[in-house]
Amino acid sequence: IANGHDSVAIVVKKLPPAITTRDIARGRVRYMLASFTTEFSGSNANRIHNITLAVRKISGTLLVPGQEFSFNQIVGPCTVTAGFKPAMEIVRQEYVPGVGGGVCQVVTTLYNAILLAGLKPTERRPHSLLVGYVPPGRDATVYYNTIDFKFCNTTAANLMIAARVHGNSLTISIIGGAKPKGNFSLSHRIVTMLQPKTEYVEQPNQPGQLDPPNLSNLPDHTGGAHILRHGEPGYKVEVWRDGPDGTRERISVDLYPAKNTLVVKNLPTVTTEDNAAAKDPLK
Repeated sequence: IANGHDSVAIVVKKLPPAITTRDIARGRVRYMLASFTTEFSGSNANRIHNITLAVRKISGTLLVPGQEFSFNQIVGPCTVTAGFKPAMEIVRQEYVPGVGGGVCQVVTTLYNAILLAGLKPTERRPHSLLVGYVPPGRDATVYYNTIDFKFCNTTAANLMIAARVHGNSLTISIIGGAKPKGNFSLSHRIVTMLQPKTEYVEQPNQPGQLDPPNLSNLPDHTGGAHILRHGEPGYKVEVWRDGPDGTRERISVDLYPAKNTLVVKNLPTVTTEDNAAAKDPLK
């Protein structure tokens, strides 16, 4: 107690700005062309770490007129050596553990920001599944040395990327050296819904084959087929952009394949006698 009052220590954490006045002076940029925000509430600490690390790498990137931006070139490989951590990522329609999970949310946020700024990607590929943090058809993915995200500064002035993480949100802004002519807006249309099919998987039971599927979470079986994975529909999606001058253009047509139902068949038949023997090993 000091002077009759309680004394409380306050921990202050300084957060660097996404873009500084020195950056603005260096790039001669002053106009906000567009900004886009995605949420990642519910993500674990590793995924948030990967998002924050990628954000730090791209924020402040300056593009002169005609210059192309490459996400893989700026961020580099998502490895443990580079500071990235293990987190879930999408591979072939499945969520699997991998180093750098979460980085694609940064790519996706940047993709939407450049679209709203009136720019278009020169290289972009969607995920194999829809993601929950943007509308259908507005996602982008990367994989070092295989899949990149690129766009070109097609304006007559410099552009700068300003990115920051705040709370459970990620915001990326495109700042330019020329005053924007107006606002762009995005919309999507689901052209087709693709129904899942059913795939049958044989029960492995031969020496040297893979272990049989884990049936512990399935109902008691008496032979026949059981669902290992429920299918999900796929989608064909169009994304459109409306410009400030009344023009409308189709940005992309993406196909998200249906996720088929997986069924295991030829399970060993469990008879009444088998059940009784299992309960009484002396029989």
